[in-house]
Amino acid sequence: MQKTCAGKTLDEEIARLILLHGKSEFREAAERLSKGKAGPKTIDDWPTLRGVLDQDARDWLDGKKLVSTQALMVGIAEKLDPEHTGYDRIYRKLLEGRTRVFLGRAYKISESEYPVRRHLDAIDPVPQNVSGLNGRNLAKSKLL
Repeated sequence: MQKTCAGKTLDEEIARLILLHGKSEFREAAERLSKGKAGPKTIDDWPTLRGVLDQDARDWLDGKKLVSTQALMVGIAEKLDPEHTGYDRIYRKLLEGRTRVFLGRAYKISESEYPVRRHLDAIDPVPQNVSGLNGRNLAKSKLL
């Protein structure tokens, strides 16, 4: 059995806490602390968006003008299942994090697939052709 940080086993630690606080108080605390988080479950959309953001990164590295977030969402919506209810959530995530994520992807892609000069540009990006992106998000980006 694995020891806790105090050098005792879990069973020994639980027995000590029951003696210290009482069985009912321990049970209430264990139930309260074991409950799942309230509210809707967090849905990670970034893996779904990886292909789109990788294309953004490659377009930026190739010097192409990026499409607006709105135009990008139209393309994503066409690919989504009609029953999909996450359009607004995905749009919000793109508005909030597209610049940061695509520049991070550009950095990683440029390490192995582009000349050193483009990799250096990705390390210290000058946003000359990111006009299609939301300006306030560009200003918030920690990579710019």
